[in-house]
Amino acid sequence: MKNKTTKLVIILMVGLVFPLILTSNFNFSSESNSKIIKPEVSGGYTESYIHITGGNWSSTASSKPWCYFDNGYYIIENVTIDASSSPTGSGIFIESSAVFFIIRNCTIYNAGGGVLDAGIRLNTASNGQIYNNTCFNNGKYGIVLYFYCDDNIISGNVVTNSQYVGLYLVSTCNNNDIIGNDVNNNSNSGISLYNNCNNNNITGNTARDNGNRGIQLHTTCNSNTFSGNIVNDNNYGIDITTSDNNYFTKNEVYENSQSGIYLSGSENNNITENNLDTNEKYGIEIKSSSIWNNITRNTVNDNTLIGIYLQTTSDNNLIENNTINRNDLGILLDQSDNNNVTDNILHDNSRCILEIASTGNIIINNDCTSTTVQEPIFIDGIATGVGAHNWTWAINQGLCTGSGTKELPYVIENLKISGFGVMKGIEIRNSDVYFIIQDCEIYHCTTGGIYFNNVTNSQLIENNCSNNYQGINLYDKCDFNEIIGNVANDNSNHGIFIGDYCDNNTISYNIASYNDEAGIVLAGGDLSSYNNTISENTVNNNNYGIRFGEGDFHFNKISGNIIKSNNIGISIEDTGCSNNSIYNNIFLENGIHAIDNGIDNKWNISTIGNYWDNHTGPDSNKDGIVDNPYNYIGGSAGSIDYLPIAEGVSGNPLPPGVIAVIIVVSVAGGLGLIGAVYMFLIKRRTTK
Repeated sequence: MKNKTTKLVIILMVGLVFPLILTSNFNFSSESNSKIIKPEVSGGYTESYIHITGGNWSSTASSKPWCYFDNGYYIIENVTIDASSSPTGSGIFIESSAVFFIIRNCTIYNAGGGVLDAGIRLNTASNGQIYNNTCFNNGKYGIVLYFYCDDNIISGNVVTNSQYVGLYLVSTCNNNDIIGNDVNNNSNSGISLYNNCNNNNITGNTARDNGNRGIQLHTTCNSNTFSGNIVNDNNYGIDITTSDNNYFTKNEVYENSQSGIYLSGSENNNITENNLDTNEKYGIEIKSSSIWNNITRNTVNDNTLIGIYLQTTSDNNLIENNTINRNDLGILLDQSDNNNVTDNILHDNSRCILEIASTGNIIINNDCTSTTVQEPIFIDGIATGVGAHNWTWAINQGLCTGSGTKELPYVIENLKISGFGVMKGIEIRNSDVYFIIQDCEIYHCTTGGIYFNNVTNSQLIENNCSNNYQGINLYDKCDFNEIIGNVANDNSNHGIFIGDYCDNNTISYNIASYNDEAGIVLAGGDLSSYNNTISENTVNNNNYGIRFGEGDFHFNKISGNIIKSNNIGISIEDTGCSNNSIYNNIFLENGIHAIDNGIDNKWNISTIGNYWDNHTGPDSNKDGIVDNPYNYIGGSAGSIDYLPIAEGVSGNPLPPGVIAVIIVVSVAGGLGLIGAVYMFLIKRRTTK
């Protein structure tokens, strides 16, 4: 009876499956999309790995339920593989195979982290179709084709959370179609072609949220076509390095944190009809002797810094019929010669086209709207000769007024300057004349919005130096300068930097907040800076509020500053820092209020120390000083504030003798920008 029942079940199963096989519609025409066949409907299977070489397809098909031969194809389908115990390191490993095969509807995860481990790995395997698979959480690659893998179709797969590259072609893999894959959230690149992979078609894929590149070509990957891909929210969108004669068209590349398309050392590539919008630096970046490339009919809008940027001997390129709107700078040619920039539309960029140290470029018939920013300024006070950028040149250019005397200083004022992410804003060197820079807005600059080297007798007043690498940089041998009432916020390094041999400077009433490193820093290597005054500044929400970095800093005064919500409020890091005075500062809500590794630094004067929000009482005699010293200053010095300021009356968080912090906003140059925020600590009159 049992045998009859078993036979009946088998007959019923065959009766169900056989019509499906008969009615399956397979089409193997030469067109890429038509080569993809529809998946078989069958049961699900579980394995720890699959390993097939060219000689064992037949035995696998005869012994495994998930593999069979149909209409000229070996088919693997509907297998779930946890490859954590795979002896090959990969989930499905096909090698030395030239037969026609299909891998479809499989799920592979937990492959190893070895050199070529992957969810699906092909070694010297051709004529395969890999589609509708899911590869996730694999230790190296999601899908890898290695060493003469030709004429394969990789389509409709989801490849996520690989620890290196999602979909990787390496070492002479040619004539493959990579179509319609979703390759996201991989640690390095989404799709990568490396080392002599040629004539591949990469179409209709989505590559987003990958840790480095969305799509990458590297090392003589030539004559490939990339079309209709969506590439967003990666570090770089599409990266072409030392690869030639590739064609990029109708790709959507946006919101990447560096460049939309990046070319380095690459020739004769065609980049046409792509949309390259809202990337955080550049729409298209071409560098390192990339020559004879055609950049045509692209839309390059709303990128934060530069629409199209050529640099470092990128010569003889064609930039034609592009629409380049609402970037900080439309086109920059930097040390790049003999390029043709023709018939482009450049509207509403802060500046249209700029050349730096470039010759022989043809720039004609471009539709540019008016410029709204001043290009960066460079002045060398001792420069001579024709065209020397000295103070006389600056006067003749209309960049400043005055005569450079104490009574009538040179004045640079009311300018809006962008460094476009590649230059300093105002750079002045070797100057001892008297000058003032005031009411300027300076942004998107490298090294410094305002950068001085060997400069004395300057005043920087009410400038906004935010959104640069460093806001204000006194780099070397800068003495007797005054930095008063400036804003230096949201810089990717420091707000205000005081460097080597910079003595007797005054840094007061500035706001230096939300910088990635320090609000205000003194850092000079092994060199020294003396007698600087850092007072009445607001330094909030930085990594460091005020930092004494590497170097010997002596007899500097840090007083009256509001230091709030930094990871570290004040840090004195070098044992060579000595005899600095730190008093009357307000420490609020910092992760660590203070660290002192120096020698003999004073954290109070004879009458008052600092206000520490974690040590505000008791004050039994109501003299405004906490009864017990503040013993919580970290570091090797063992420093103590012997006169910590007590909580004010009725829980007022301000120190005694200070009844208000008044913020006065000044509008700079009619630009509607906060030119400076002055803080006045209004002292309460005391009567005896």
